[in-house]
This record gives sequence, structure tokens and C-alpha cells, in this order.
Amino acid sequence: MVTTNNKHARMGSRLRYVRTHLGETQTTFAARFGLKRHDIANYERGRADLPSSVVGALDKLGFNITWLLTGEGRMFRTGPSRPEDQDLVLVNRYDVRVGAGHGTFVVGEDIVGSVAFRRDWINKRGLNSKNLALVDVIGDSMEKVLREGDFVLIDLSQTEIVSGKAYVIRIGDELLVKYIQHLPGGLIQVFSENSTIYPPFTVNSKDLGTEIFIIGRVVASAHMW
Repeated sequence: MVTTNNKHARMGSRLRYVRTHLGETQTTFAARFGLKRHDIANYERGRADLPSSVVGALDKLGFNITWLLTGEGRMFRTGPSRPEDQDLVLVNRYDVRVGAGHGTFVVGEDIVGSVAFRRDWINKRGLNSKNLALVDVIGDSMEKVLREGDFVLIDLSQTEIVSGKAYVIRIGDELLVKYIQHLPGGLIQVFSENSTIYPPFTVNSKDLGTEIFIIGRVVASAHMW
């Protein structure tokens, strides 16, 4: 029986972000190193040690191996930056899963990796990378828009409600990704894309900051294959 431990799982998560940064599937990424797709799948799931041949190849590509193996430092090597790296900013991915469903329990807030975004993409949208965070999605209440395994980019500075926009919210010990709408009478409607299975509910705006917390607005998402 194959088992994983937390250290290997987090390293696998960082490897997955290296792969997605390079714009590759597990199959094409494996071909770089003369491996099979299932080898990469096992590494990303933390089920096997990363071979030195892969570590060495990623080092030559400019990735920070200390970050890859331990999570310490930045995704790219320090020192004289490469010209292409100057056009990138790193956004931290957190060990938090937001529920596109009835909610998911908050299990931790450790940084498990970083993803590189083009600086001009961030600037064009009026965002500040220091206010951004990446979290995983679980559940199916936002399907057609978000699927389980996707990740969402959250702007933590945008906590004022704009009706019809998607936010990550906290109710008790659960995190949810939902649309929010202002209603008459000081009420707020919280609703899902998949509203047939997950009906909307209302909360009182007076409960903002006490019973319900706006963590941040969803500004982008990515579908993981």
C-alpha cells in the first residue's frame, strides 16, 4: 500500500506548480526527463521521492531547488535575475481548501507553494500581488464556473461587497466560495452557480464581521486537468 507524508505531499504540490508554470501536462512534463506520466503523478501526489535527475534538470531551468524540496525561499533562484523573471510576480498558494458546496472545515493556512503570474497581467487588472492568495476548490456547488481541483485567485483587500461577484467567505469554521448579492432590508443573499442542488440563503448585513466574514473577492480561477 502506497502512503504519503505531509512533507512529500507539499513537495509534490510545489512540483505541480512548477509544471503548470511551464504550461505542461503531466505527459509532456514527464517526457522532459524520460519518464512516464504516472511517474509525475506519483511525485505530485507525494507517493515517491523526486529523483536527482529531475531535481538537476529543474535547477538548470532556474528554479530554486531549496524552495522545491523544503518550501523555503522563492520559486526561482536568488541572485542575478533572468530578464524573463523580472516580468513575473509570485503569488503564494495556501494550505486552505474553500468549499464549493456546503462548506469545508478550515484545516490550515501554511504556504505550500507559489505560482508565477505575469506582472503586466496583474497590473492590467489593478491588482497588488501582496494582496493576492491562491486556494484550492472542493465541491460542486459552483460547477460550470469552478470545479473540484481548480484553484482561485483571491484579492484579500477586496472585502466590500459588489453584488453578483464571487467571494471567499467564512461562516463559523467553514470557508465557502459563493456569489453575494445585496437585498432590500439590510439582507445579503449568498448563492451558488449550481443553485438547483445548493439553494441560496440570506444573512443579515449586521452579522458581517461577527458571524460572517468576507475573506476576499475571487478575481481569477484556473482549471486543473
